[in-house]
Amino acid sequence: MITVTEGVAFSTALTNILIALVAMFGIALLEENKLWKQFFTLLLMVGFLGMIVHGIVMSKTLELILWIILAILITMTISTAFRLFTNCSKRRSTIITLIISIVLILELLFRSSWVVPTFVTYALVVVLITLYSLIKDGIWKNIGMFIGFIVLLLSAVVMYFKISCCSLNHDGLGHVLLVVGLIILLISIKKEKL
Repeated sequence: MITVTEGVAFSTALTNILIALVAMFGIALLEENKLWKQFFTLLLMVGFLGMIVHGIVMSKTLELILWIILAILITMTISTAFRLFTNCSKRRSTIITLIISIVLILELLFRSSWVVPTFVTYALVVVLITLYSLIKDGIWKNIGMFIGFIVLLLSAVVMYFKISCCSLNHDGLGHVLLVVGLIILLISIKKEKL
């Protein structure tokens, strides 16, 4: 019998379902672009696995294994996003993904808390570099895309500083902002046909 979590963990699981739904929408909307399809497929896996990790009571060993897989998937997703909006090569992106994944796995193995500040720091840096690239390349003129990245930046800030609101902890609130930012980006990208 499967036991579901309660309270904040359960609401975070629900926000992961929202992430997976937006990812499915992104796959359908941008299916002609291979890199976008890769990004949203990875995001779908992150949302689904995040829902399992936050929503189902399980042994600590299984939870650790799933968190390691989730950390690798999140890193791959962020690296793919980085490639989409900057001139980063596939080789450089793969090297960055491997390094960050190893750091995240080591943190997960040797920390008593499930909070992984390296991931949030990495996300913040990627969003800031991407915003810089958008401004430098003039893409900021697409106000929807620019606003989408600002919302994604707010999502990373909420998670980094552990800001909570209502019945959502920092993860849940960060996920809601992530979903809003992704929806704004999807609309802007479809209009620009990037």
